Amino acid sequence: MSDVRRKLTAVLIADVQGYARLMEIDEETTRHSLNKHRARLRELVESAAGRVIDTSGDSVLAGFDSVKGAVECAVEFQREVKLYNVGVHHTEQMEYRIGVNVGDVLQDGAGIYGDAVNIAARIQELAPPGGVCVSGAVRELVEGRVRFGFQFLREQRVKNKSRSVRVFRVLTGQRADLRTLPGSVPLRLTLSDEPGIAVLPFVNRGGADDRQYLGDGIAEDIITELSRFRSIHVMARATSFSYRDESDRYRKLLEELNVQYALEGSIRSVGSKTRITAQLVECETGKQIWGDHYTHDADAIFDVQDEVVSLIVSMLENRLLKDRMRLPERSNVHTHRAYDHWLKGNQAVERMGADGGAMAESWFNKAIELDPEFSRAYTSLASIHYLRAIRSPGAADWESQVAHALELSRTAVRFDASDGRAHANVGWGCLLVRDFEAARHHYDLAGDINPNDADILMSRARADGLLGVPESGIELATRALRLNPVHPAHYLDFMGEIKFFAGRYDDCVHTIASHSAMAPEYAALLAAAHGLLGARSSAREATNRFVERVRASWQGEGVPDMAQCLAWLDRLLPLKNPQDRRRLFDGLYAAGVELASSVADGDGAHYRPGSAGSSASE
Repeated sequence: MSDVRRKLTAVLIADVQGYARLMEIDEETTRHSLNKHRARLRELVESAAGRVIDTSGDSVLAGFDSVKGAVECAVEFQREVKLYNVGVHHTEQMEYRIGVNVGDVLQDGAGIYGDAVNIAARIQELAPPGGVCVSGAVRELVEGRVRFGFQFLREQRVKNKSRSVRVFRVLTGQRADLRTLPGSVPLRLTLSDEPGIAVLPFVNRGGADDRQYLGDGIAEDIITELSRFRSIHVMARATSFSYRDESDRYRKLLEELNVQYALEGSIRSVGSKTRITAQLVECETGKQIWGDHYTHDADAIFDVQDEVVSLIVSMLENRLLKDRMRLPERSNVHTHRAYDHWLKGNQAVERMGADGGAMAESWFNKAIELDPEFSRAYTSLASIHYLRAIRSPGAADWESQVAHALELSRTAVRFDASDGRAHANVGWGCLLVRDFEAARHHYDLAGDINPNDADILMSRARADGLLGVPESGIELATRALRLNPVHPAHYLDFMGEIKFFAGRYDDCVHTIASHSAMAPEYAALLAAAHGLLGARSSAREATNRFVERVRASWQGEGVPDMAQCLAWLDRLLPLKNPQDRRRLFDGLYAAGVELASSVADGDGAHYRPGSAGSSASE
C-alpha cells in the first residue's frame, strides 16, 4: 500500500500557449524548444528547493515548500523565456502561462492531488501568455516579501468549491516613472480588496499659471480628508499627480494602480468669487458617476472643500464605505491670504527641496501673522526646523532647533488636534528628545486620524523601527509604498533603515545601495549592514562615504574625526532598545570602524563589540 499523506504545498503549473499550432508548424523545433525550456525550469525549481512532479504533454507540475520560492521561480522562468524569444522567429516563439496556488495536497508516492492542484490549473488558464497568475492565498503570503506587485484579475468559480477564488496577476514591468530609483522597493498595487480612488490636481482655468498651486492645494486637502476612512484606499498626492497630463489617464490609473475611481476638477477665480467644478469618474468605463460645481467667495474656499468631500463620500458610501463620515472641525483660518501663503510655501519646498527652506519659512511665517491659529502653517514650519537640525551635523544649536520645532508641532496640535500630520511631527520631535512614550502616543493618534495617508504611514513605519518593532514598521511601509508608488527617495531610506533593525541585512543593502545621493546616516547603515554580512570591502566603501558626507555638511569647528561623526550618528538615530543600538555599532565595528574610544554604552561604559566583530572578510 502506498504511503498517502497530506502536506501544505505551493503548486506551480506551467503550460505552453498554442502548443498544437507550434507542433503543426515544426515538430522538431518545437520539441527541441520544449525540452530546453523544461530543463531550465527544472533547474530553477530545484534551486528554489522545489521538485518537478509531472511533465505530461506540454505542461509542468511542480511543488514547493516555500510559496515565495514558487512565485519567484515562475517570474524568473518567464523572464528567461522572454529573453530567449528575442532571437527566435515569431512563428516559433514559445510562450507559457503559469499559475501558482497554495493549499493542502495529498501526496501519493511521487504524485500530488487535491483541490490545491485543481485550482492551480484553473488559475494557469487565466494567465496571459508570458504571464503569471496566483491565488489570493499566495498573494497574502508573499506580498511585501517579493520585488513585484499584484493586480486583482477576477473572482473565479472553481468546480466543487463553494467559494470563489480570487485571482491576481503578477506585475513585473510597471511604468518606468513609478520606479524612482534602480532596485527600489517594489510596487504593491493590490488595491482591489477595498475600493481605490485617485484625486487629480484641480486645473486652474483662470489663465495664470502661477496660480496652479491653488488647484493642487484643493486636491491635496481632499486627499487628506478622504484618507481618514479605513475602508477606501486613497492614492497619495505624488502618485495621483503624476497622471496630470496623461490623455488616457483613466485606463492607466486602472491598469497600473488598480484604482477604480478618479476625482478631478477645475478652479476659476473671477474677481472676489471662486468657481470650483468636480467630477467623479469610474476608471473602467470612463463614465462620470457624479459631478457638480460650486461658486463661493474666495475667502470661503475651505467651505467648498468640505462640501466637495462630503458629497463624494455620500455618493460612494453605499458602495464603498463602511465608516460613517466624521469631518474634523476646521482651524479658524480668517483670511484666504493665509491659506494662499501656506500653499506658496509648500510650492517652494516642492520645487526647490531643502534649498527652498528659507523661502518657504518666510511664507509660513506670513501665514501665521495673518492667522495665528493656522495649524498647518505651524506644522510646515516645524518640518523645516527639524530638517535644518538634522542636516547640520556639529551645529551648536542642535538642541534649540529641535526644541523649537517640537514646540511648533505642539502648537499645531493645540490649534487642530484632528490633524494627523501635526501629531506625526510631534511624535518625531519626541523621538529626537528620547521621550519614547509620548512619541508612541502621537504616532498612534496620527494613524487613528488618517489611517491611509501615505506620508503618515511611512513616518509611523520609521518610528516603529526606532521603537523596537521593525516588523510592524515593514508592514506599514509596504502599505505606504502601495498608496504612493511615485514616492520620494526618503521612503526607500526609511524602509532600508527599518529592515536593518529587523535583521534583514541583505534587504537593507539592496534598498539603500542604489541611492547615489544618500544622506550620511544611511551610508552608515549601509556600512553596518555590509559589516554584519561580512562584506568588508563594501563596508569600507560605505564607511568612507558616511564620513565624507558628514564632513561635507559639518557646521562645527574644524574637520570632524570619526569619533565626532559617530557621536552625531548616535544622536540622530533615537533607538529605544539598547540591543538595536548595539546592532548598529556591532555592524560598524565589523566594517572596520574603531569604536572603543569613541562610543559609549548607555551606562557610560565604553563600547564592547559583540559577536558581529568577527565577521569574515569579503
